[in-house]
Amino acid sequence: MAALQPTGLMVNLLRYPERTTIRTRVPRFSWIVNADTPNAVQHGSQILVSTNHADLARDIGDVWDSGVPDIRGAWTTDSSSIAVSYGGVALQSQTSYYWKVRTWLSAHDVGPWSEVQRFRTGQLTDEFLAEAYLPDVEVVPPATFVQRAPGSYFIDFGRAAFGTIAIESNADAETEIVVHLGEVRSGAYAIDRAPGG
Repeated sequence: MAALQPTGLMVNLLRYPERTTIRTRVPRFSWIVNADTPNAVQHGSQILVSTNHADLARDIGDVWDSGVPDIRGAWTTDSSSIAVSYGGVALQSQTSYYWKVRTWLSAHDVGPWSEVQRFRTGQLTDEFLAEAYLPDVEVVPPATFVQRAPGSYFIDFGRAAFGTIAIESNADAETEIVVHLGEVRSGAYAIDRAPGG
């Protein structure tokens, strides 16, 4: 069993913290633990936070180094990988920071460092604030587009779980557009209008 590079880094549960500002004085870090075998459990981690990317490239956390688990002393396991609280010197408002993490699966099985993630602080406060950013918008073309009759179409977006339909009309006069939405097909090119529950 070998520890692999952690992925899915988040700050305050934000996947892209660089798209907003972090306003809490104690941000929380999260990551996905990876290993070359299923069901592996993290037994330790080390987080580095720095004011510059160059220091992190040299494995220096100038504002926080959570430390290497003590493999010579009493090995204390720590499986925490979600919302791990920042424990370094006081962060400054309006400042960019960079962080990375590595994990241990046992006392002698340390994985490689994660990629570096950047976050920027806003005006720091002791209040609990929920940071957010606008989500990505992805235009998904239909998987199936079939004209069933003049003015009647069957459009299937495949396995799209959530979405918004955008309809553009080039009609010369006022007209009515009827849309039937459904999740269950009825035949090749129709939806079941009473699918049951």
